[in-house]
Amino acid sequence: MTDVSDPPTTPGALDGLFVLDLTRILAGPTATQMLGDMGATVIKVENPKSGGDDTRGWGPHYARNEDGSASDLSAYFMSSNRNKRSIAVDIATPEGQDIIRRLAARADILVENFKPDGLVKYGLDHKTLCAAHPGLVYCSIAGYGQTGPNRDKPGYDLMAQLDSERHLVKNDLVLRTRPEELGNVTKFQNLRTCSGSACGLIEVLSSGGVDIMYPRNLTILCPIRKQMYNAA
Repeated sequence: MTDVSDPPTTPGALDGLFVLDLTRILAGPTATQMLGDMGATVIKVENPKSGGDDTRGWGPHYARNEDGSASDLSAYFMSSNRNKRSIAVDIATPEGQDIIRRLAARADILVENFKPDGLVKYGLDHKTLCAAHPGLVYCSIAGYGQTGPNRDKPGYDLMAQLDSERHLVKNDLVLRTRPEELGNVTKFQNLRTCSGSACGLIEVLSSGGVDIMYPRNLTILCPIRKQMYNAA
């Protein structure tokens, strides 16, 4: 796998902080990218068996290697993974799990977007890692949070829009989402994950955990959307 862009050389507001990034696709990578933009050292963990983050192959448009051939760095991937270092680790193996535990011991923030309890079988879940490292701020991103009746449902941007009334119904007409709006919920969630991570460090959270879910994020946007609809 081709490495992501080199980290910035100019110190930022979060210079000296270490972020362990266990996220992929969009819900998470953009948040950790913003932490990197502010100076944090971000180590992105990718699965070597799958060829890394899914979005590496989400073209068209790929960065070119020095010889002119296409790399595995799609424009989509690079737009959410700048200012990071990437390592290939198979967390399904004991060796891979040991690597993550050793990295977590050094990390200030860990961000993951596996399904709830998806990391328990690897011993890399919030309860296990924070018990071993009380100062770790552990951020979990899921479609419906870590608790509640919908916790096991998969979380996608369009599902979050529907569940949080992003598609408003007024006078029996559905306010439809335009193609360019796809991903808006995920982008908003990334902003909250980034700010939540920083606040977790500032407040030195006793629980060491931040739980981010899609629908709760979007309900903040609903009044704004309604105003836009009424104005139109």
